[in-house]
Amino acid sequence: MQCPNCGSPIDEANKFCTNCGAGIPDRDGSATSTSAQGNGIDGAEPGRKRRRRLIIGIIAAVVAVALVAVAAVMVVPRLLNGTGGADSTADRDVVYYGSSKAMKVRPSTTIVLYGDDGKPLDEYDVTVMDESGEVTTAHVSDGEFTPNRVGAESGGTYSVIARDPDGALLDVPDLTVVDQEKTNDEPNGNAPGKDSDTDEEQDGTVHDELEVKPEPDSGNDPNGSDNPDKNDDQTSNARRTAYALFYDTIRKLRNQYGEGQLVQVNQGLVGTYLSGLGDIRLIDFDGDGIEELLVAYLDDSDSSATRLTDWKLQIWQYEKDKSTLALTYDNRPCAENNSSAPGTGWVGVGVAHTETPMLYGWDYGQNDGLAHEQIVHSDGGAMNVTDFARPASSGDSDASDVWYVNGRQTDHQTYEGSRDSLGLNDNTSYEYDWLSVTNTDWASSPNVEFTLPDDVLTRTERTIEDIKQGMMNGFTDTNDELSDEVSASKAAYADKVNELQQQYGTGMITGSYNEWLHGLVAAVLVDFNSDGVDELLTAVNTGDSSSFETSQWMVNVWEFDQDSRTLDSIYTGEPGGSNGGYVFLELRTYDDGSTVLYAPSLHSSHGDCTVFSYDADGPKTTTYARDGNTDHRQWMRDGEPLSDAEYEADMQHYDSASTTTRYTLAQPLGDADQPSCESTRQITDETIASLNAGTKQ
Repeated sequence: MQCPNCGSPIDEANKFCTNCGAGIPDRDGSATSTSAQGNGIDGAEPGRKRRRRLIIGIIAAVVAVALVAVAAVMVVPRLLNGTGGADSTADRDVVYYGSSKAMKVRPSTTIVLYGDDGKPLDEYDVTVMDESGEVTTAHVSDGEFTPNRVGAESGGTYSVIARDPDGALLDVPDLTVVDQEKTNDEPNGNAPGKDSDTDEEQDGTVHDELEVKPEPDSGNDPNGSDNPDKNDDQTSNARRTAYALFYDTIRKLRNQYGEGQLVQVNQGLVGTYLSGLGDIRLIDFDGDGIEELLVAYLDDSDSSATRLTDWKLQIWQYEKDKSTLALTYDNRPCAENNSSAPGTGWVGVGVAHTETPMLYGWDYGQNDGLAHEQIVHSDGGAMNVTDFARPASSGDSDASDVWYVNGRQTDHQTYEGSRDSLGLNDNTSYEYDWLSVTNTDWASSPNVEFTLPDDVLTRTERTIEDIKQGMMNGFTDTNDELSDEVSASKAAYADKVNELQQQYGTGMITGSYNEWLHGLVAAVLVDFNSDGVDELLTAVNTGDSSSFETSQWMVNVWEFDQDSRTLDSIYTGEPGGSNGGYVFLELRTYDDGSTVLYAPSLHSSHGDCTVFSYDADGPKTTTYARDGNTDHRQWMRDGEPLSDAEYEADMQHYDSASTTTRYTLAQPLGDADQPSCESTRQITDETIASLNAGTKQ
């Protein structure tokens, strides 16, 4: 059959020519209309088929576009960002570093951490700390972790930090690990409903997948990031990183040398010493706001061969630009000699509390006939070591050939001048902690104040706890509210000292045989209640400057009331005193950080005294006195009978202070063994100048 229009051969079943498109007449002679086929008005059945084919085509196109979009979402980010060991899915929950809300997770929840470049981190260390302070660290090398993989068990809440390969610290939100795992019919990223009894600091959602990312720069967080209570100050973050590195160092040293232990020995002389990692301290030698780590340890694995000079003393300093620790001092602490065994001589760590702290050490063990002093100090950046050497035995102190500064021979005057430039000639600035002592030396050296090794261990454990809390939870010492209270209190204290000066006069030294201070004789800031806001301790001499009368002294402790913005006198009494015309203020500070004002009676030589302290109930004044009306002079505490044993126990507690600071108000002329009235006057002037300067800022 041929097309009647163009003559091309066609199949008899065709209704249109495949060459020209002309309609082919039916056998009855009628031709098919192209317009009827095209618009579906005439010839309805063929038009309906074409419309069905068009709809099917549109649906297929939509499905294809959707598949392309899904592929773009799932594949392209993996190509651009790297796999990071985990998929970046749209249904994974996102939180931000530094959030103060604890995230609810399951033991198997997948957690992915991101870097500042927006990419998942492949490798990092994760450290978790439970509510009891137990710390666990795990290394992640595949870009993701689960709570049970890093030691976070069900039923607990954990503080979490991470450190990337460059050492940067990442403040991961706290994790609360729930007991239940996800069920098959439970939606992803959400437990059935919200937790109705959680507080505002707890996210009710139970997360099955979690991405932790840096906070967006814009600050417009669509997911409700909540980190206003986190300290994101640059110095604070660096300090947290330093603390994390300090903890790593302590852990390694403890694994190698063991925890500090008190050892009792009896080798002719009964003594005690610390073995293992016994002394750990945080001291800001360079004044940059980030402490250095000081450690002292003894490898006592072979006790038969251990000597006094086998202790090691190290200072580790944080380097901000590298996020690493540098070992800036590696030597030995104060040592008596080379040959003695621990417990039969002295080894100690000395710190000089000068304008900036210094590490002070002496060494009689170099067998060169010289006594060596090593002073470790900072110029505001690097740590420096100055070595002094002098004759080890008494002799001609002016001999010019035995005095050395940093190995260079000098004369005695230059030697003493160099020591004085570092503030070393003020013996009241030194604080010692002893690592090895001969117990029988206590009675023979009454002028030397020792700290027993077990007290060092107590402080060491407290320091480790402070380091753990700092690295995991940050610091609160820059809290704005506390800062406002400190500023307001200092302004009120400035008004008070100016008022006392106007009433009693500026502190002046007077006297001929004795010297004493007259007027406002002392002003010292002391944080008795450890709340971060100092109290003001003042002493005045209210009498005539021409005569010395013990009844003329008055001591007050002033506390700032934040609510009323006024000062309250929480203690009024007399200063301490002793035979021979001494009058003083004595502050005693203990390992738990508490401080008391200790005042032996000016009017009694029987041990009567008054102690001002602060406990959980507030300020407290305790008086001790003998009752002269009883035959055996019964001890009384706050007017109540006290046995001799109870009195001795109380006194032993007060005498166990780690540091004692004395401010002399009166003393015999020519006595150089005690701090002078002049030193008290200088400290008072500095305190007043500091308070007045603060009110002008």
